[in-house]
Amino acid sequence: MGRDGSPGAPAFFSGGPPRRFFRVVGAALVRSPRERLRLSPRSRGGALVLVAIGVFVVQFVLAARVPSAERFADLQVYRGAVDSWLDGGTLYEYRRHNGDVFTYPPVAGHLLWWLRCLPVGAAEALWAALTFGAMGLLAHAFTAEPLGRTPGPDRTQAQGSTDTQGLTRARALSASVLARPGFAVLLLLLVCTSPGRSNLAFGQVSVFVVALAAHDILRHDHRWAGLPLGLAIAVKLTPALFVPMLWCAGRRRQAVTAAGAALALTGASWVLRPGESADYWGHHLADGSRFVNGSIPGNQSLRAFLDREHCPAAGVCWVVLCALVVAAALYAGSVLARRGDLVQATVVVGAASLVVSPISWTHHQFWLVPAVLLTVPGPRRRTHRWRAVVVGVLMLGPVRGPGPSAVSWIVTESHLLLALACLGLGLWAALDGRRTGPSFPAQATRFAVALRSARRATDTEAHRRVG
Repeated sequence: MGRDGSPGAPAFFSGGPPRRFFRVVGAALVRSPRERLRLSPRSRGGALVLVAIGVFVVQFVLAARVPSAERFADLQVYRGAVDSWLDGGTLYEYRRHNGDVFTYPPVAGHLLWWLRCLPVGAAEALWAALTFGAMGLLAHAFTAEPLGRTPGPDRTQAQGSTDTQGLTRARALSASVLARPGFAVLLLLLVCTSPGRSNLAFGQVSVFVVALAAHDILRHDHRWAGLPLGLAIAVKLTPALFVPMLWCAGRRRQAVTAAGAALALTGASWVLRPGESADYWGHHLADGSRFVNGSIPGNQSLRAFLDREHCPAAGVCWVVLCALVVAAALYAGSVLARRGDLVQATVVVGAASLVVSPISWTHHQFWLVPAVLLTVPGPRRRTHRWRAVVVGVLMLGPVRGPGPSAVSWIVTESHLLLALACLGLGLWAALDGRRTGPSFPAQATRFAVALRSARRATDTEAHRRVG
């Protein structure tokens, strides 16, 4: 009998790692479909997390086998810029052999100084481990139970049984996380889709920025609410769009804290490095020549789209369209947040930040992955089709389609179109006047509770007959 009281359910936390792996995965493979459903949600979630870890490790090994001059290109830029800075130069003097330069505010340099203290291999391995941890934090933020919801009887009983078994607090937390089917699914998608693959291959900082901002917006039940978002804004400006959303949604204290934290960190960096701060904010921020060709398909921003389409008044059109996108996103995000649908509000505003930013590389587009959690009003098949489209687009990544056909155009602009679709779905939900239905985490939790209740009733009836 398993730890959760279900007959035949493997205990994910018993035994060593090899026994744990074969127990969970082997049980899922050898049992019949009906018996497979009898596995506890924690065991199924643990199996998917193990798969995600395995895929991530394989990706890291493949990335590490690239010649040293080419692997983890952006991490090399961070390390080279920090070396130049600590040797008496500036962050913005360093230029990699292919022309890449440091494009972040001086605050980022203060946070990355530790890269110089580690050997190259150790820094790469630690960066990869932190990247996976940030993906886990991001998946937890989007799939955790909404704040303020009273735990149901099944959840209370599960917590009580966990306490009686004498598990440590960390293991109890792990058990509750793994019992959420949405967490393991979203973590696997974050690892496998193009934003996660690109972030790991380049050694990018994007996933840390998104994880900080998303966790602060979705899990704001702590005294430091607003500070993680402020730190994310100080490192990268695009999450700043969440500040007016929070203000319009009535969370004004958190909005002021986030804005104040970003300004305080930027001001402190200006005091410590006045010359570099003046260069960045006065020159480098608006210097488009510091970026690689921004019109390539990898840049899925609205400005890059206008450049690819050779729009004659690209600058004016970009400003006007960005104003419309920001207004629509703030309206939809604030309305949805006031209704308690923070997941969709966060996805909508995050997608809008990708659209209006001049540069939106693939590794910036983590905001689109949780779009798989959204539901579409109407028959259930619409939601299934939406999720299939989201996964398909993000697995493929932005590539230049063959020929000048409409299909080629859609393939080339796929991530931009997906971001606009997220915005449209959010507007639809906001204008509809009601919630679009429970999100995927809520649906998955309800399914797991119903499945466990049905299994408990079946076992009780079987015991009665035997008795």
